[in-house]
Amino acid sequence: RNKENTKEREAEMNSAEINLIIKSFEIINPASKRFYAIPPQRKACKFLIDTYTFERVKTVIEKTLPKTNTIQFFPTITTPQQLQDKWATLESAINKYKSDTKKKTNTYYA
Repeated sequence: RNKENTKEREAEMNSAEINLIIKSFEIINPASKRFYAIPPQRKACKFLIDTYTFERVKTVIEKTLPKTNTIQFFPTITTPQQLQDKWATLESAINKYKSDTKKKTNTYYA
């Protein structure tokens, strides 16, 4: 009986976190309200939370994507599935961008 209760609580928490992640997408995609009912989008949210943690995913959606979605050569990400598919590409683009920016700043002192 306790195992069932624990599983139910985990499922509720997962569901609440998934809903909060979907809500975060409203910042960059007003149509994201429909994702609540789309199983692949919910599965992508769960994967992201399980892989990268809820806080990190929420921060990327709310703080990083609004900026990176406007930068040339960065992946445009407006759905949980796109974030799941393009997470590594996004990280790589950010690292390259930081590296290029640092190189440009250092050249002024050469």
